Amino acid sequence: MSKQIVYVSSSVTHAPKTYRDFIKKFKQELRSATSALVIEWVDQDAPMIPDDFFRKNINNVLKCDVMVAITDEPSIGVGMEIQEAIRNKKPMLCLYEKGHTVSRLLLSAKQAGEIRLETYESLEDAVERASDFINSLSPGAIAIL
Repeated sequence: MSKQIVYVSSSVTHAPKTYRDFIKKFKQELRSATSALVIEWVDQDAPMIPDDFFRKNINNVLKCDVMVAITDEPSIGVGMEIQEAIRNKKPMLCLYEKGHTVSRLLLSAKQAGEIRLETYESLEDAVERASDFINSLSPGAIAIL
């Protein structure tokens, strides 16, 4: 059986170091909690834009079997990746920390059945929610749960 490929989408450009550290730990723990292959994406501070940055990001979405978006920090780029995942019918879980506010468009996408949107209270809780979601899907699944 092949491993599921998981892409974790999160804000980088304007995100504080504590948030970026959280994302790094989240991906590490997600690798331990599932048998999935979590795509590694090395964050780089602006203003550097790597060659073909747009296509590389979109290809991460296209190549993954499952997308997990951490939406605590506002990010147009994450919104673009979420839309691409919806358009390509990728199973997707959007997580945000309890007490944070997410956009009305994400809330509406949840109501429309396009995404799964959940809150988390700690790193461990976020990893548990994401691993439960990933483990509930079979490799190559295309339906949004």
